[in-house]
Amino acid sequence: MKDSQASRKYIDLILSASSKWANWDPPQRVKIGDYGDVNKDTGEFEPAGNIYDPDFEDRFRPIIAKYPPEKTSVEDRWEIVSKSVKRGELSLGPKVEVPGVAEATIQGRWQFGAKSGALLVMVNPRATYIPKTLVKQLGNATMLKDKSIVTEVVSCPAYSLYLSSGNSEAISLALVGEISLPGAPIQIGASAFKAKWWAQTAAGFCRHACDAKGEAVFTPLFSLKRLKQRWIFWRGDIEDDEPWVDKLRPWEELDDEGNEIIYEGYDSDNDDD
Repeated sequence: MKDSQASRKYIDLILSASSKWANWDPPQRVKIGDYGDVNKDTGEFEPAGNIYDPDFEDRFRPIIAKYPPEKTSVEDRWEIVSKSVKRGELSLGPKVEVPGVAEATIQGRWQFGAKSGALLVMVNPRATYIPKTLVKQLGNATMLKDKSIVTEVVSCPAYSLYLSSGNSEAISLALVGEISLPGAPIQIGASAFKAKWWAQTAAGFCRHACDAKGEAVFTPLFSLKRLKQRWIFWRGDIEDDEPWVDKLRPWEELDDEGNEIIYEGYDSDNDDD
C-alpha cells in the first residue's frame, strides 16, 4: 500500500469510528480556525488560511476577539479503534524482557482482522474549540465559501497510531516512562525515565512520538465543518439557524488497499451536497 493510500485509509477508518478527522502526520499541526479543503487522493487536510490571521476579513475582527477559542480539561487518554478490532492484555512471554513495559500504565495488545483496521492512542488529550456563537456568525464570511473550517482540534503530548495490513496481525504497545509536566525543567541524567513508546508488530504502518517537555504539540484529531450547499440567508440574522454541517468524505468507499471502489453512475465530487 502506498503512503497516500495508507493515509486516506487510516483517515477514513478513524472518521468512521470517531466522527472526527485524523491527522496522518500529527507533528504537522492542524490549528484551530484553519480553513481549506481535504485532498481527495491522500485524505489529508490542506489549509489555505486561518480566521485568526491578520488578513482574514476585517468585519469579523470584533466578534473573533469577543469569542476566543475555549479548551476542555485534560483527560487521561483516548483510544480510538476501527470496527472489529479487539483489545487484550499485553503479554510478552517469559523469555521476553523489555525494561519498563511491565510497569507501563498505558499498555495493551490489539488484534486486527482480515480487513484493514486502525488504532489511535492519545495520552493526556485536550480539545480546543471555536465557540458555537462565533461559528454561526462565520457563515457569512466570503473567504470561507467553498472551504471547510477546523472548529475543534484534539492535541496531546504523546500519541501512537497504527494501520493494519489486513492480514489478521496484532500490535503490542506500551508507553514506557512518565510524560513530563508542561513547563517542568528537563533534569540532566533523567533520560531513562523519559516517556517513550515500545511497539511490537509484524506488519502495517506504525507511528508514534512523545514530546520531551510534555507539551501538547501533536494534533492527531480535529473536526471539520463546511457551509451547507445552496445556503440562503432569508434574514440578515443567522443566530437561529445553523449554516454549517460536518465535512463529508470527498471519496467513495475504499477497499483494503485504500483505493476507491467505483460504482457506475456515482460522482464522489458531489458527496457534500
